Amino acid sequence: MKNRLLFTGGHHNSAIALIKWLLHESPDIKIEWVGDQYPKEGVVYPEYKEVCDLKIPYHKIVAGKLFRFTNPIYLPSAIVSLLKIPFGFLQSAFLLFSVRPSLIVSFGGFIAVPIVVIGKFFGIKSVTHEQTVVVGFANKIIGQFVDKIYVSWPIGFYKVDANLKNKMVYTGLPVDLIFLKSSKKLNFNNNLKTIYITGGKKGSFTLNEAIFINLASFISKFNIIWSCGNTKGEFDFEKIQKQILKLPIDQQKRVYIKEYFFGSEVAAVFNTCDFVISRSGAHTVYELAMLKKPCILVPIPWSSNNEQQKNAELLKSVGLAEVVNESLLLDKDFVEKIYEFSDTLEERIQSSNVNSLDDVVTEKGQENLGNEIIKILKE
Repeated sequence: MKNRLLFTGGHHNSAIALIKWLLHESPDIKIEWVGDQYPKEGVVYPEYKEVCDLKIPYHKIVAGKLFRFTNPIYLPSAIVSLLKIPFGFLQSAFLLFSVRPSLIVSFGGFIAVPIVVIGKFFGIKSVTHEQTVVVGFANKIIGQFVDKIYVSWPIGFYKVDANLKNKMVYTGLPVDLIFLKSSKKLNFNNNLKTIYITGGKKGSFTLNEAIFINLASFISKFNIIWSCGNTKGEFDFEKIQKQILKLPIDQQKRVYIKEYFFGSEVAAVFNTCDFVISRSGAHTVYELAMLKKPCILVPIPWSSNNEQQKNAELLKSVGLAEVVNESLLLDKDFVEKIYEFSDTLEERIQSSNVNSLDDVVTEKGQENLGNEIIKILKE
């Protein structure tokens, strides 16, 4: 069996889940990674950390992307990004010649485009995985060059041309099932409900700001588990932590904050929280659907193809989620909306149609996609 895989893409959570399964089921498989997130200025990105923790070689390339913008202030950034594109293709050619993978496994994003395209010209097989309920712009390009497009949601969800749809195979989303199997919890030593707040691995300054300015109101009624991200700025981990340390000791004990959570920590967080306030990225929404966890979702308004809004609407349609427009986060009624959601939590769960989610999410995404990859390697 050919056994050298080259992974790349913008959704590393799903990729890491698949890699763990492959390494467990087929230890002879050799895996390398292509990304663009080397540590810099004291910041270690989650993608780089999680890949290196698995002892997987990490290769960095520069990949430009095509910007959609209406404000001319973004024009210089768009030009710089555009100029990076040919350089990324050149780097990809040298890298593929050096690594000589049996198969390229893409998880979307513009970092994967030059690797897949050059791989096609080198005669290297490639596949890609789509995490969201709509095919992203990068995956629409990548889809023209790959042999298979694996998708997280039933194929009927996707509105694409016949060429792409004919390549689609439904596997579900690869998710590390440790958070389903673990019973570990965090202990707050009180009877308050617990909220898990997250803006994803990079965090969300807008969401962080909304929680930060209303922290006293939240702590008066809830325990807070807060994943604030590692991006530096006005409402980053250091500033939030300093503010928390000014609180009385009993209130400090109601807040558990980190830049982000990994592995078994995620299991403990989900097992502890009563509901979630979050962005509506693909991986987060899929996990919430699997756990049937009530949530308040704040889609990124500028996400590609409005994908975060569509992700959020899926959970709203079964009564599991409330969807809040980002522009309302700093509104004076935001805290009251959280209070109301908490007060009606039990009624929401009882009246929801969450069991219908079993038809569109699967716990076997990791295994399904892993078996597909192994099947290709054996061809």
